Amino acid sequence: MSFSRKASSAGRLFSSITKEEVAKEISKAAGVKIEGDMLQLTDAGHLKQVGEHPIVVELLPNISQEVVVSIKPE
Repeated sequence: MSFSRKASSAGRLFSSITKEEVAKEISKAAGVKIEGDMLQLTDAGHLKQVGEHPIVVELLPNISQEVVVSIKPE
């Protein structure tokens, strides 16, 4: 899964990507409803840096899947 955002030369995004945005894209790709609160992000609920970010999706208690989100500069 990937996103494109405007970023500084240092790779910092001008507008972060939220858990809700990631959940919406996972829902589209997987064909199942994923809510933002099902995601575990390392950076306070939003992504702020260009690169690859592992995200854990907790589908059910004790059942989770890791998804890698790639962010590229525009």
